[in-house]
Amino acid sequence: MKIQFAVFALILASLIGVFSFPHASAESTPPKLTTTADEKSILEKLSEYGTLNYFGIYRGSSLSALGSPLQPRIDGVLDATSPAMLENLLTAGYKIRKDLIVGAVAHFNLFPWSDPTGGTQRAQFLDPTLFISKVGLVDSNGFKLDTRLSLNLPLSKYDTLLSRNLATAVSAIFNARYDLPSSKLTLGTFSYIRGYVPTADVVANAPSYAIVAAPYANYQLTDHLAATLWVDLIQCTRNFGTGFFSGLKNAPVDIEPGISWDITKNITFNPVLNIYPGHPTLASTSILAYIIAKAF
Repeated sequence: MKIQFAVFALILASLIGVFSFPHASAESTPPKLTTTADEKSILEKLSEYGTLNYFGIYRGSSLSALGSPLQPRIDGVLDATSPAMLENLLTAGYKIRKDLIVGAVAHFNLFPWSDPTGGTQRAQFLDPTLFISKVGLVDSNGFKLDTRLSLNLPLSKYDTLLSRNLATAVSAIFNARYDLPSSKLTLGTFSYIRGYVPTADVVANAPSYAIVAAPYANYQLTDHLAATLWVDLIQCTRNFGTGFFSGLKNAPVDIEPGISWDITKNITFNPVLNIYPGHPTLASTSILAYIIAKAF
């Protein structure tokens, strides 16, 4: 257990070191990266033209097997095909306008303790994504709606497209949220619909489309600390060769209560518990953590 948490702490510390400038404290930033007025102006200038940010998800062991290198299944059994991992998304975008951004996302997994393929590798690079996003499509009376249109490129043998002989996947993504008046509570829903484009050699069990909807809530406890709740409510996928609607299969619902901590202006750490309401046991409940970092 000590090894697992030590490695996770090292990963987090490395990410903080990379993305904390120029807003991190002197204690967390090497002397060479000490912020100056010139550096601030450069990054502020860069932020006028583009964005660079990181989003990570650490998926760890169950509460009944802390320190295990494996994630649990919904029935509480440790899954030998799902080692603990850190999923990473690095996004770079160019601002056509202040509220309109085009860019690309690099997507890869890191496996600190074991290789899911049985080999010795510790990383899997997944399909990259091209996108165009509109920030504040709606922004009125506390209600905000951000949208994104994305296109996945079939470049990784570890991802869905190449392994199922799919040409690409197109996603329409929506993030709607509402700040309750005279309150520290925000309610929202993250959702998307994704369509998969087949090739002539598409395999029989390939997905044709997917629908996802996840309600969430944030309550601001202090300026830097918030209570969070995320619910993976709808995770439906329909495969080719099945009924267009009757073929939809929903994954088990899970809820994720947690605490979000703004370590600096540009870094947020959000540990949560992943709980299956249909199987609320220590063996099926696992540790997750979301890491968000922004360079500019």
